Amino acid sequence: MSFRNKNSNKYLCIFAILVFFTSQFFRVTQITYAETKEWPSDIVLAVLPDTQLYSKYSPEIFESQTSWIAENQASENIDFVLHVGDIVNEAYNISQWESASNVMEILEEAKINYAIVTGNHDVDYSRIGVEDVAYYDDMRNELENYPKYFPVERFASMSTFGGSSPNGYNTYHFIAAEDYQIMVLALDWLPSDETLDWAQDILKQYSKTPTIILKHDFIRPRKNDHSGEVQISGEETQKQWEIFKEYNQIFMTLNGHFTGSDYGTLKNAYGNDVFMTSVDFQGKVRGGNGWMRLMTLDIENSRINGTTFSPYVMSLPLEEREAEDLEYLEDEANQFSFPFDLKTRFEQISN
Repeated sequence: MSFRNKNSNKYLCIFAILVFFTSQFFRVTQITYAETKEWPSDIVLAVLPDTQLYSKYSPEIFESQTSWIAENQASENIDFVLHVGDIVNEAYNISQWESASNVMEILEEAKINYAIVTGNHDVDYSRIGVEDVAYYDDMRNELENYPKYFPVERFASMSTFGGSSPNGYNTYHFIAAEDYQIMVLALDWLPSDETLDWAQDILKQYSKTPTIILKHDFIRPRKNDHSGEVQISGEETQKQWEIFKEYNQIFMTLNGHFTGSDYGTLKNAYGNDVFMTSVDFQGKVRGGNGWMRLMTLDIENSRINGTTFSPYVMSLPLEEREAEDLEYLEDEANQFSFPFDLKTRFEQISN
C-alpha cells in the first residue's frame, strides 16, 4: 500500500471522528438553545397619535415627532413606531399628503420601521357622494391618495414587513424580540368583510405569534375612570371585536380617532385579558401640541407603561410657552403603569 493510501485511510478515520463529535456538539447546542429561548426584558413602541391638523397647518410639529424618534431611537431602545391614522385632514388635499409623506420619510432615512393605518380623514367620501355611508376598503378606487403616498412597496423595503391585503390598505409586520417576535396587524379604518377574512387567515397562519391590532377606531376613551372594562366604540368595531376575541394571540389593541386617552382590558373568548388603549390629542391646542407616546411592554416586571410627552414643546423657548405648553402630560390617562403579566401571556401563546 502506498504512503498516500495509508495517509488517506488515516485521514478518513480522523474525519469520521470529527464528524461524530461535531454532530454531537451541534445536537447538544440546538437542544440547549431551544431550552433557553427568552423574551427581552422589554419592548419599546413609539406611538404617533392623529396627525391630521399638523399635516394641514403645522408640519413642523409633526416633523418634531419623527425627528425626535430618529434622534433618540438608540438611547430609548425604540423597537417600532405605530401611527394610529388620520394622517391628513382632507384626503383630497395633495399638499397635506406630500407633507405627511416627507415627515414619515425621516423614519425611513433613519432605518426605523413603522406601521401606519388609514383614518376616516384619510379616505375621500366624495368618491361615493355621501359621507354618512360606511366607506369600506373594498369600495375605493384608484383616485384615493393613501395608496399613492403609502403604497405597499414603501413598507416592503422594511425588514419588519410581513405582507399586505390585496387592496393594499392593510398590512402586517413583525417586531423582533430576542428569540421570539410580535406581530402588528395594521387594519383599515373600515375593513370590509373580505379584509376581515384576510385578517383571519393571517391570524390563523401566525396563531403562535403574540399580536397587536393597530386600528384608527376601536375603543372610545372614558373621561375620568380608567379602571374596569374599556368601551368598544360602536357597531362596526363591536363586529370586529367579536372576530378578534376568538384569536387568543391578540394581547393588545391600539387606536386613536377620539380626542382623549384611555386604557384597560376586555376578556377574550378564552378568558384572557386583552390590553386596549387609545390616544388622540387633535382637539387640544395646536391640534395636539406635538404630544406623542412611548409605550413600554415591560416583560420583566409584568407592566405596560405609558409616557406622554411633546418634542415640539421641548423645543420651544421658555419665554414663548403658554400655560398649555407642557412637556409631559402627567395625569392618570397619559402617564400610567398597568399591571399585565406579559411573559406568562406570551409563553401561553407561543407554546
